[in-house]
Amino acid sequence: MWGGSAAPSDAERISELEKRLEEHAKIIEKLVERIRELEKKPPQESLEPVAAAGASSPPVEAVANAPAASGSDLSMFEDVTWLHGFADVGLTYSGRHQGDNAKRKGFSVGALDFYLTPQLGPRVKGLAELIFEVNNEGETMAELERLQIGYSFNDYLTLWGGRYHTPLGYWNTAFHHGKQIQTTILRPKFLDFEEDDGVLPVHMTGLWGSGSVRLGDGKMNYDLYVANGPKIKDLATGGDGRLEPNSFTDDNHNLALGFNVSYDFSGALDGLRLGAHGLRTDVDGYDAADQRLSRSELNILGGYGIYTTNDWEIIGEFYQFLNRDRSGGSGYHSSAAGFLQAGRLIGSFTPYARFEFASLDQKDNYFSRLKEGSSYRRGLAGVRFDLSPKTALKVEGDHTRILNREHDDYFEISSQLAIHF
Repeated sequence: MWGGSAAPSDAERISELEKRLEEHAKIIEKLVERIRELEKKPPQESLEPVAAAGASSPPVEAVANAPAASGSDLSMFEDVTWLHGFADVGLTYSGRHQGDNAKRKGFSVGALDFYLTPQLGPRVKGLAELIFEVNNEGETMAELERLQIGYSFNDYLTLWGGRYHTPLGYWNTAFHHGKQIQTTILRPKFLDFEEDDGVLPVHMTGLWGSGSVRLGDGKMNYDLYVANGPKIKDLATGGDGRLEPNSFTDDNHNLALGFNVSYDFSGALDGLRLGAHGLRTDVDGYDAADQRLSRSELNILGGYGIYTTNDWEIIGEFYQFLNRDRSGGSGYHSSAAGFLQAGRLIGSFTPYARFEFASLDQKDNYFSRLKEGSSYRRGLAGVRFDLSPKTALKVEGDHTRILNREHDDYFEISSQLAIHF
């Protein structure tokens, strides 16, 4: 550290230490001055932390683990980009007789999920999420799940542009692709991601405004969005029967419109949120040669409630569909889906259970063209053990009954180790 072969004298060591202390004192002084400047700024210039990229804010427990953009106006750090991620591995036995996962068993690699939450200025922020997964053929696939750029006008409005999680209900924006965040291993089946044969447009590309305002003793949250509607490659004519979110263009030039409003209670009802949501868009069905076969008007209206206090986590959602056949004469078709999940934290353990269902009209062009657009019932129970704040071990069993098309009745037993880094 010092030149020459002779050991430094006490005077030299003391002099060196004094120089270092003086340098550190100057750094501390600069930080104190910066903090004082921030404290003098009016409240409207601060940015509220944004959980899971700016949706109606989930409770504190979810925010602590969700990928949140920084809410501080620390311009001295605004050029820093934060890299975070999730990963999971598992062991599964499935008794399913039909479909891609028929009789699936053994160890598996789940997902490697990277996300960036850069703070690009006092009011400009971003979120990018890239995920690597292994498909049913054992091939590694990469997909850009979210890419958002947002501008925070104040606490009442943040406007996002790009590809985001659709603000349907509560689950879809509170829990994303990182499995460590959610209590369970499986998402509700009808809320599966599009690449996993889900039946709802859980990703969209467009504009999304969100915010909150104090109302009475509680807080009102809202989401309003406009985006490209999805399309379907019809399963019966050679397509894969999956929703395609149309992240590059809008195939039918009929934009999707949606809303989500909720109220967070306080006082004796602290931890309770009640909300309503809706979505309207046109969805076209295509054959393998990209010839349009049908057009369906997708109409969703639903409600939800969550309670996260006293170590309880209770989540319930309901979806009512009233879809219209716009290319034929079959008129309107009514369907419904929903779930109720409850769990309680006991030390480091969280035992939980969930019931979910979907009653989907098979005369509806929208559901009949989807690979997993059939009605079903599922019961699920398990336990989560938090090995650390960022590591969770889960063991879960479920029983599923497919009620139309190819009838199936099967059970699965799964375990998962999920991390957040």
